[in-house]
Amino acid sequence: MPAKQTREAIEAELNASERARIALQLQEVAGDIDIVEKELRALEDARGQPDFNRSKPLPERMAARGVRQATIERISTIMYALDKVRQGRSS
Repeated sequence: MPAKQTREAIEAELNASERARIALQLQEVAGDIDIVEKELRALEDARGQPDFNRSKPLPERMAARGVRQATIERISTIMYALDKVRQGRSS
């Protein structure tokens, strides 16, 4: 007969699975940012932009391609949040 789990053990297990779920969601968002950058790179290539332009920040490159400011701000906010999460993990 299996041992009865304590409330603390159940909560710890739920919290661990919640962290795993959030980590997975963050990975998906980071993948979406990569897709945006790849699509932007394809646009830049199609318009003959030099490779050195890719050293500029993604939001700046998006603005140069005429992406709406609201979209740029949303991407910038997401990138900032991801960077903060990464910094927290490495600390």
